Amino acid sequence: MSPRGKKTGELPPGALWAEEIPQVPQMLAGFQIKNRAAVESHASTPSSMLMPMPTAGGTVRRVDDWLKRLDNLFNRIKAWAAANGWTADDGPPVPMREEIMRLFKIGKRPQPTLTVLSPEGAKISIKPKGLWVIGANGRVDIYSGKGVFTLVDVADPFKAPKWVLHRVGQTDGRPFDPKQLAEMI
Repeated sequence: MSPRGKKTGELPPGALWAEEIPQVPQMLAGFQIKNRAAVESHASTPSSMLMPMPTAGGTVRRVDDWLKRLDNLFNRIKAWAAANGWTADDGPPVPMREEIMRLFKIGKRPQPTLTVLSPEGAKISIKPKGLWVIGANGRVDIYSGKGVFTLVDVADPFKAPKWVLHRVGQTDGRPFDPKQLAEMI
């Protein structure tokens, strides 16, 4: 029994108490927690500020959603390229094996990449960087002759993506439109 009176496994999705999810002690083992009471007691924290603890099923769902968003993003870019005399071809997939996936023993998943060529032959490579990034719902890197750019999805998980384009090292981003690729060559 947990301190809240429920057996492990009987909680609704998004349980917040570490002892109610068997993997949490393993997850916290490497961290030094200065104020354990503050971590374990959420009595004064508004529920809207609490993040649900990750689960294997929730992690798989996030990964599947990420791969779907990547496919949709790359299809938008391919459609723009075809309509504007550019070419866009699938590149070699890159493995997705993030820390939380290892924690839940979720196998590697292939992530798509994309190579875009301008009519003049300038090359742009587009590669996923990661799903779990601070402040975003995934990051994709864009490599071009003018440098490295990032696309970050600033939408909440499982919501329609809001891709924002940034130049690496700059904080000001702008909503992404595939036509911006022409500015990167």
